[in-house]
Amino acid sequence: AEFLRKLREAEPHEVADLTLSCKAKLGALVQGRGENGIFINEGGLLTDAHTKLDNDPTIVYATPWHGLNQMTSLGGFYTPQLIIFAAAPKSFKTGVMLNLALGFVKQGLKVYYADAENGEKSILRRSMQHFLEAKAVDVYNDHYKFAPMAALIQKFAPTGNMWVDSYPTFRASMGDVEERLAELKEVHSYVPNVIIYDSIDHFIPTNSYDRNKKEYEKIGIVYFEAINLNKRYGYFSIAPSQVTKEAVGKESFKMSDLGGSFAKVANCHASFAICQTPEEELIGIARIEPIVQREGKSHVTSKGGGYGCILRMEKDIMQIKETTVEEI
Repeated sequence: AEFLRKLREAEPHEVADLTLSCKAKLGALVQGRGENGIFINEGGLLTDAHTKLDNDPTIVYATPWHGLNQMTSLGGFYTPQLIIFAAAPKSFKTGVMLNLALGFVKQGLKVYYADAENGEKSILRRSMQHFLEAKAVDVYNDHYKFAPMAALIQKFAPTGNMWVDSYPTFRASMGDVEERLAELKEVHSYVPNVIIYDSIDHFIPTNSYDRNKKEYEKIGIVYFEAINLNKRYGYFSIAPSQVTKEAVGKESFKMSDLGGSFAKVANCHASFAICQTPEEELIGIARIEPIVQREGKSHVTSKGGGYGCILRMEKDIMQIKETTVEEI
């Protein structure tokens, strides 16, 4: 409105300068330099790439599992990635998420666990099981014995921690997550490095108009909202997702095996499969293999050695440890 008013009052020779000034102000807003601007990360010239990378290096966070790190482009995950782990129903997906999360905690990172499936008490109890290597019944019946949990965690992770919140299934959005993270920062000075969504498929688009769109469109919107949240605040995020019923028990998964929509693999940065045949399930073994990655290795089979990742799952005490073909 101010620009139009000035334009009407301007002399002919002033129009060009006035227009350039307006464009500059709009550009500053779009690049996040104005009060209400859209935030973007400023880039630069290719010939200055070395300076950009030196001044703003990519911080890579390794997972607890060496084989998984080897499959990625930089040896772990980094901002603003959204990483999806696909598996069959009831195949210890939450156990994988918790072992990843608590592995980051042990590295000294702060994790935000956005649960939309289990409830915060369940996640906290399972976390206690992991640190104590105890069964659920022991933690449930004798929780008073494990009161000094803070001291135990500080022994493993002097600076790391995890905040757990529970969100209503198919009612909460990334906008709700962003508001909660802002509250945690202001009230508790808690700023995470990584967000675990369990599961991101249980969140809905922030904009009410988008909630009426087709299922594959809603999935894509939620995934992009999560990625944009990562970009704005410097997070990376990880989430589980289910495969189709036809894929259950298969030795390996491919892109078409992810349940719900192809938008899952199309919009995340990388998707890994938690593979487990019926025979492997009986002996507590699972394999992580890449389904698709924007960067990193694809089409790696754990059984073939090399960059595979084989895990031994002790579900009763919430432990996952990397193993090898020779040790099985």
